[in-house]
Amino acid sequence: MTIKLPEEYTQFTTYMLTAVTLPARGDAMKKLLLFVSILVLFASANLTAGCGINTKIFSESATNINVRVNEKFGIVLDTNLTTGYNWNQSNDPTMIELIDRTYRKGEHAKSTGGSGVEYFTFKALKAGETKITMTYERPWEKEIIKEVVFVVSIQ
Repeated sequence: MTIKLPEEYTQFTTYMLTAVTLPARGDAMKKLLLFVSILVLFASANLTAGCGINTKIFSESATNINVRVNEKFGIVLDTNLTTGYNWNQSNDPTMIELIDRTYRKGEHAKSTGGSGVEYFTFKALKAGETKITMTYERPWEKEIIKEVVFVVSIQ
């Protein structure tokens, strides 16, 4: 997966690498500080890569979504792919476009049954009201374990 960093991140990284002068010998603390700063910068860019920076994020606890035409927004839902369940989405493609779908493992995902989250990034295409229906199910079974309906108002 290639991550394209926003301009402000690359400007900051360039500044950090050029503005901080490290002595030729020693001062391990400054070197460590520089390394940790750059590491935090790239880690934060990686965390926001799935949904985009400045993207409104919604979950099961906030199912009413208000956005503008051409605005991107995200939906994040807990999931457990190791059990075969996943989220499927349906919506009116003339109103909303699915741009990206990303899965991130949870901290306990090393074991079977470990959970994670799925990020869905959408773009509002035209004004009006529509719904996004998310169903949690196994593809080979007919039973839907959970259904979440998001009502989207596009200005």
